[in-house]
Amino acid sequence: MSPSSIDAERIKIILKQIAGKVSEKDEELIPPVVIKGKGEIWCYSPTEKTFIKLNRNIKAYIVDETLDKNGRILIYTSNNHLVNIEKDEIEEIGFN
Repeated sequence: MSPSSIDAERIKIILKQIAGKVSEKDEELIPPVVIKGKGEIWCYSPTEKTFIKLNRNIKAYIVDETLDKNGRILIYTSNNHLVNIEKDEIEEIGFN
């Protein structure tokens, strides 16, 4: 997935959710996920064009479920990184 094909509107919704500024008129809420396991994982960031080391068990949001050429989806992590990750590495935690 190239940086030019990233859904900017979905990123805006995610940022509003992280900031706690979701209003009643916002139609879509994006359920949070976590990166499974303990320790660290290296994920490719298409915007930074490099691999980034992330801690597992960090909260994230799915930006695009379309698989890239390596079979990964795009997520936005709570520490402000867009990364590609295999879908079986994440788990939906929902709204609590």
